[in-house]
Amino acid sequence: MKKKDTSIREKLCAAAVKLASQKAWEEITISQIAKTAKVPLKQAAELYSETEEILPSLMEATDKRVKKTVGIRDKNESAHDRLFEIFMARFDDLQKNRKSAISISNACRKDPRLARIMLKSQWNSMREILLMAGIDDDGSKKILQVCSLVVVYNLTIYRWLNDETEDMAKTMAALDRGLKFNFLLTNQNCFR
Repeated sequence: MKKKDTSIREKLCAAAVKLASQKAWEEITISQIAKTAKVPLKQAAELYSETEEILPSLMEATDKRVKKTVGIRDKNESAHDRLFEIFMARFDDLQKNRKSAISISNACRKDPRLARIMLKSQWNSMREILLMAGIDDDGSKKILQVCSLVVVYNLTIYRWLNDETEDMAKTMAALDRGLKFNFLLTNQNCFR
């Protein structure tokens, strides 16, 4: 990808997030995103022909920010603690654009096509989270690990959407329960 394309994608993603904080995701068009980003519509449409195509880029941008936040894994940190730290960094990041995240989440619940796009992006993000956590298994366990983290993430997102506490205490409790259950379900040895 060209550096210029990357810069334009970043502008379009920022514009999409801004618009999603102001209105329902399904009401947003590529034309509106391009106008908000001050990018010619033709250029925007070359990168994203439809609004839904920007969703994977939004998830990837979140992954990059989280990766910078959490840094390198401490060898003495347990897999549970590291995953907890990474997921909470992700929720902290989402919290900064809470209205936008809620708008996108609501749209995905209503539209199975958007939900499929988001699920694929979540799959990729959970694979990235496993790598950030230092859990690297190329075998058959990897699929189970990713699947179970997608479930944990979605159950926790549901709690986060309804968590109005300042410190996200309900979200943290749901995440902790989800990760503990996840470890029991997949057999802790999977994550070592």
